[in-house]
Amino acid sequence: MDSFQGADTLTDAIFTRVMAVNLTVPIHMMRAVLPFMKAKKHGAIINVCSKASISGAVAGLAYTTSKHGLVGFLSRWKLFLPLDRKEKRENRKG
Repeated sequence: MDSFQGADTLTDAIFTRVMAVNLTVPIHMMRAVLPFMKAKKHGAIINVCSKASISGAVAGLAYTTSKHGLVGFLSRWKLFLPLDRKEKRENRKG
């Protein structure tokens, strides 16, 4: 998605696009469904974070940053989500 570009070659346009697709849109989608999940007191959200979410050595700078950001958002999200937490699964195998 960012051609494995590093800080010296990454353009603002590519960084903005990658962050929009991999971080901003998933966050907007999760926020959009939250009122329905709260009303039902149940719901499930599945995000794909890939190995880039736990390692800085498998993708480009923008992609890795976006996936780390998504994991951070999800970590905070699940702490305060007032839903039934009987089933909480997290797969970080990539």
